[in-house]
Amino acid sequence: MLDQPPNPRSNLNVGCENVSEFLIAHCIEQALIVAAKIRLGDALDGQPTSAEELARRTQTDSGALLPLLRILASLGVIVETPSMEFVNVISSPLEQLRARSLYVGDAEMWSVWGAAEGAIRSGVSAVEALYGLSFYELLEARPELASNFHGYLLELCRTDVESITEAIDLSTAKVVVEVGGGSCALLAHLLAVNPVLRGIALELPAAAVLARRVVPDAIVDRITFVEGDARQTVPGDGDVYLMKSVLCDWNDTNCLRILQNLAAAMRPESALVLVERLSEPRGQSLYEQAMDLQSVLLFGGGGLRSEAHISNLLDHAGLQIVRQVATKEFSIIEARLCEPDGRKPAHSVESGNPRQVP
Repeated sequence: MLDQPPNPRSNLNVGCENVSEFLIAHCIEQALIVAAKIRLGDALDGQPTSAEELARRTQTDSGALLPLLRILASLGVIVETPSMEFVNVISSPLEQLRARSLYVGDAEMWSVWGAAEGAIRSGVSAVEALYGLSFYELLEARPELASNFHGYLLELCRTDVESITEAIDLSTAKVVVEVGGGSCALLAHLLAVNPVLRGIALELPAAAVLARRVVPDAIVDRITFVEGDARQTVPGDGDVYLMKSVLCDWNDTNCLRILQNLAAAMRPESALVLVERLSEPRGQSLYEQAMDLQSVLLFGGGGLRSEAHISNLLDHAGLQIVRQVATKEFSIIEARLCEPDGRKPAHSVESGNPRQVP
């Protein structure tokens, strides 16, 4: 699954030929998934190599491997030479997208998409219908799936951390509490560039195990890991509370519960920083629309929300937006506790147009 369509805002001129191509998209997805599983990127060493030799290196059947290689070549992921050998290209996405391919190619995830009709008819998540568990309970029950999922999130986060870090105001903070950060890549980066900061990470057990493994040794001792569920309780002591791409995983009821728990944990001077993609109903890319559908299948709701929708949830939790900054992919929304009499927070600023961070 490619990270983003080449021209994500274009209107598709859909005819029968286009629809036929869409209906074989699963072949393309499986080609990328299998390439990740057999570590084809490792087998391609920069020199033109025959399908037979690649089959030997990947322990596959050469006759079966050849059509997969040709699909990848058609996608531009690798190149087929006139002598019918194959070579990787500069900046090949094979390894860049390996973690995502392993996650979307997991057997449970394919079962979820196979149950799409039932989820769309009922509004109940396909995960719950298939396994009797929420998505995050399923991760706790399936360690390999959890590892693939959090590896995929780590892969995504690494491309965004610098612009997000630039947009977050930590000038007076000493303790950052990250809620649902998975691999803690964003928290670790914030601590790396702010040596006086200390971190608290509220994570589900499977995510906490991964985070302890991937956070650099120089940083991990500055993070206190708390295993728990933000729908139940949130640790105190934070100057800044941070959530990236968490609200999009929950329906409004659960989002409100999480935000209320955050408000209860915050001090009057604390700030909540939300990092979310905002919805633009008339301008969503096909990728963003697919992510919204995936939220229905995995969580029974959620997905991208508008600024007004998020503001309404915050208001109901006793929080109010005081600052908003736009990066290339995300909006960084800073909120603070409302005053006891319902007035805007003391730190409130004029909204205006959000500042764009490169």
